[in-house]
Amino acid sequence: MVTSGADGPEKLTVSNVYCPHADLDKLERKQYKLQFYRLLQVRAEAILSSGSHVIVLGDVNTSHQPIDHCEPNDVRSSAFTCWSTLTGARQTNYGTCIDYIFSNCSLVETAFIGADIMRGGIQSLPCMGTAHLYPPA
Repeated sequence: MVTSGADGPEKLTVSNVYCPHADLDKLERKQYKLQFYRLLQVRAEAILSSGSHVIVLGDVNTSHQPIDHCEPNDVRSSAFTCWSTLTGARQTNYGTCIDYIFSNCSLVETAFIGADIMRGGIQSLPCMGTAHLYPPA
């Protein structure tokens, strides 16, 4: 996507990712996952350094803060993006938030209107997040 900026066209690079899951019984999976995160950050920083805005979104397989897990979160219903399909946990809203949208600060400050979690959808699939940006000028 190219938009008009004060100094000419601005670029936006969007990366949709599926990050590795870590198995608590296998230390090497945790190390692999952390290495994946480091490489993802290096790649995003390289894209940013090339002059493009960056959005990284998708399933990062991590609950970042306690509010992203069902146990302490009774503030908002349907606030999660992943549930156990074996127990029907989606109906009781007992899940986690592992899908995120990340962006560079200047894009957030100048173009983001808001973000949310989509509700509804197919019962066996996770919910997706949405981000709303101002349209290009």
